Amino acid sequence: MNSESEIYEIAPAKATLDKLKLLRESAGALLYSTIREGKRLLIKTTKDKSEYQIRLLRREWEISIECNHPHIIHTLLLEDLPDLGPSIIMEYIEGCTLSEWLSTNPPQNERRRVFEELLTAVNYLHQRGIIHNDLKPDNILISRADNTLKLIDFGLADSDAHIALRRLGCTPKYASPELQARGDVDARSDIYSIGVIMGELFGAHHKRIAERCTKQQPVKRYANIAALQLTWQGRNRGIRILAALLLIAMVLPSLAERITDIGKERKRVALMEEINSEVENRYMLSADSIKMAHYQEFAAMIISHFYYDMWLYHTTKLPTIEPVELREKATNHYTLIVNPLNQQLWEDATALPSVHNSNLPREELDYYLELLRLGKPYESYSE
Repeated sequence: MNSESEIYEIAPAKATLDKLKLLRESAGALLYSTIREGKRLLIKTTKDKSEYQIRLLRREWEISIECNHPHIIHTLLLEDLPDLGPSIIMEYIEGCTLSEWLSTNPPQNERRRVFEELLTAVNYLHQRGIIHNDLKPDNILISRADNTLKLIDFGLADSDAHIALRRLGCTPKYASPELQARGDVDARSDIYSIGVIMGELFGAHHKRIAERCTKQQPVKRYANIAALQLTWQGRNRGIRILAALLLIAMVLPSLAERITDIGKERKRVALMEEINSEVENRYMLSADSIKMAHYQEFAAMIISHFYYDMWLYHTTKLPTIEPVELREKATNHYTLIVNPLNQQLWEDATALPSVHNSNLPREELDYYLELLRLGKPYESYSE
């Protein structure tokens, strides 16, 4: 270990343990429950007491002791315990694994809540530069007290300070291809594991999101948890828009009854169709351009042009409509159709990789940054 890690000493035990019970045994670790001073705790220790396993245990403690999140198990101490040796002491969670919880066939709303709790926990780790590397149902607990999620086991987690100690000990079913190949991993490796877990949580539901999470090439997955959360939050957007349109369709007959002037009604219908056509044409051009933008930054430039076109239409065309009553209806209709299209463009853009976060060669990165600085559209780099 480097000098920074060596400063963490393993303290001697401060109190005796009662009712020590073996809960789980893995290739390199043992997990016990115990009672100390009347409080139930969880104990994780090495299996063979080798120097290497102790270093891994110390690394896990260094990573987990800094985490403070309601959906991540709390690490308390690192002590040298009688008969057990160096051990991590953690809070004890009375509950079951995610697989055991799923066997009780929980309702969909509970599955969605647990999945969202998992995303917030993993996002917290990623924001601190920590990749879990072993996301699987056995490392996800559901507490019996309040049915909330707790993420456990940082034995394979990576941070910048500890990447040299990484070893392959993950479960292949949930591990990303790059992790199994012992290659470079980033947040998208955990996103792969989340996609596999989604399949067990929801089955065929939300299949499109899960399939993108589990793409073989990391660049084709969601770039980060924030992008995945944005897509998840908007998964039923089409249904909500349809419901809104159905509501409008129900209201239109009552409005039509109030319009006695046939000429005005025809003018209103023609105006709405014109607005639909103007907005739709600009949106389709922008959406097609985003598909070819390749990177979020170029997509954002395209969206800026869409915003400008829509602002120009809103400020030059709509104010000229007479009478005022028809102008208000047109403005409301315009807002109703533009807002969801704006959101869709941002979702499409966020799903793209970011130039600034891409592992590009220096010359290619500088080339794209110069295009962005000059406000030029995306054009593929060639040496």
